[in-house]
Amino acid sequence: MQPCFQTLTPAFCGLIAATLLTSSAAAQDTLFSIDWHGPTNGAFDSLTGTAITNGDVLAPPGGSPSLGPLPAPEMIIPNGLGGLGLFPGCSAPGAGVPCRTEVDALSLGVDERVQPGQIMAGALQFSVDSFAMGTGLAAPNVVTEAPVGDAAADVMRNIEPILAPPIAPGVSLGHRGLFDGDGLVSGSGFVYDGLGLIEPTGPAWTPATAGDNLDAMELLSPGATPSGDVYFSLDAFWMDPITGYTNTGTAITNGFSSADVLVVTPGSTPGVYAPSVALGLDFFGPNQPDDLDALILWENGDGIYTPS
Repeated sequence: MQPCFQTLTPAFCGLIAATLLTSSAAAQDTLFSIDWHGPTNGAFDSLTGTAITNGDVLAPPGGSPSLGPLPAPEMIIPNGLGGLGLFPGCSAPGAGVPCRTEVDALSLGVDERVQPGQIMAGALQFSVDSFAMGTGLAAPNVVTEAPVGDAAADVMRNIEPILAPPIAPGVSLGHRGLFDGDGLVSGSGFVYDGLGLIEPTGPAWTPATAGDNLDAMELLSPGATPSGDVYFSLDAFWMDPITGYTNTGTAITNGFSSADVLVVTPGSTPGVYAPSVALGLDFFGPNQPDDLDALILWENGDGIYTPS
């Protein structure tokens, strides 16, 4: 997945997950998933000893990001958010083996609410893939970490206030690393708290990669109280134009569009919360060609999608 998120900066190609946070994440408030290419896909998690797949929601080992070396992440919600079922070969897949349970975007529905004209108190958190390049001066950032394969498993954040949409073009102050993949000193010389993932992860055109790529992500604001529902999107089926490999097709396999926002209470059956057409996506039909990869969502409690 290599979209270009032009509203931030043209160099942020590969933006795959984002949410809002008012300060550092508290214990077990840092949630994420991985894609199917890296070695953590199939590794045993450090909480339950269960093989990790690209459909599991994970947390840093011990609940909070910390310096490495670290064990594997903890499994918080297993297997496609508990509602997608196991597919053949997905019980312990291994690096480079896709499972049709891939979660692409993630929110617990309590992200910071944005009001018209508001200067948001929080910051935009995001991750990139292994092909990203980045821009900005506040190291460590994508500029310093991508050349040494240390960006794809990291979480970055902007370093200036964000104006509520519409966002006018302007000079960005850039971004810097918030959480590292493995919490070890990278090839750039920087070190910051890690998530239990494996690095380095350089650009690769093979199914299996040497390191991990962080995929979906949710960072909760302090004091946020989720309702228990989980909002997410699923992977598309089309071919990745950079690597040449076809995505997992999780969404269409389960009867959804890869541009739908879905909702599930873990253990139940997922349903559509916001259909792709209501978001202005899938103009050429379901899964043609849109794949929702980032999600910032504030649910007011009625369980019904209402446009901003």
